[in-house]
Amino acid sequence: MDSQPANIIHRIKAVFWDMDGTLIDSEPLICKTIADWCRKRGVSPTKEDENLLIGLSMAGRYLFLKSRYKLTESEEIFHKECAAAYKAQVNSSMIRKEPVTVLRKLAELGIPQAIVSNGDPDVVQSSLDTLAIGHLIDFIVTRSDVRLGKPSPDPYLLSAERAGFRPQECMAIEDSSIGVRSAAAAKMVVAAWPTEIFTIGTEFKQADYSILSSKTFPWELFSDYFFKKRRDGLRLQRHCRSYAIAAAK
Repeated sequence: MDSQPANIIHRIKAVFWDMDGTLIDSEPLICKTIADWCRKRGVSPTKEDENLLIGLSMAGRYLFLKSRYKLTESEEIFHKECAAAYKAQVNSSMIRKEPVTVLRKLAELGIPQAIVSNGDPDVVQSSLDTLAIGHLIDFIVTRSDVRLGKPSPDPYLLSAERAGFRPQECMAIEDSSIGVRSAAAAKMVVAAWPTEIFTIGTEFKQADYSILSSKTFPWELFSDYFFKKRRDGLRLQRHCRSYAIAAAK
């Protein structure tokens, strides 16, 4: 999985990041807010339930819980109250430092980047504000932007369209099997970067790369950008050297 598959275009032109679990370790808090909400209704989701909820949209989570526990509250209340609880508790200690470091490095190279999430817009924005990387992101695609969320390819196909590239020229970075399936169905280059707690043991058979740290990130797919940055740097050095020589005369 770590060697470059034969069908991958060498140059990646855009990178699309999942949010929850990938850039911010939010899944434990999401599970907690959902569990707390359910307990107020007299039901207690199991650990197995939590594992099944990872990567789903809030609509998908609500339908799962409603079916399993015969909940009577509306989906609107579920969304509203869980979102409020999440936004009140999300904080900088949840940031996944290595993925964010890679995102910042890619931004330095001038690579377009976007957030592609199954989350609700206000929750995604709250996480983005916590990460303080909004100025590095070109656009955001959330569950409300597409007819079908992940594992459908729709979120990633829309992202490629907005970025102006073919899906095969884009990389998706995901922490869940649901997200990996979505990106793979869109024919993107897929990198699985699992969290330490929730998905470290999950098999990502459809992922092209498995990342455990910034050291194992497939930087070779961005070599053109490194070369361009080096060429631009050398050109600037030559310009400054010529200017200094002319000024000394």
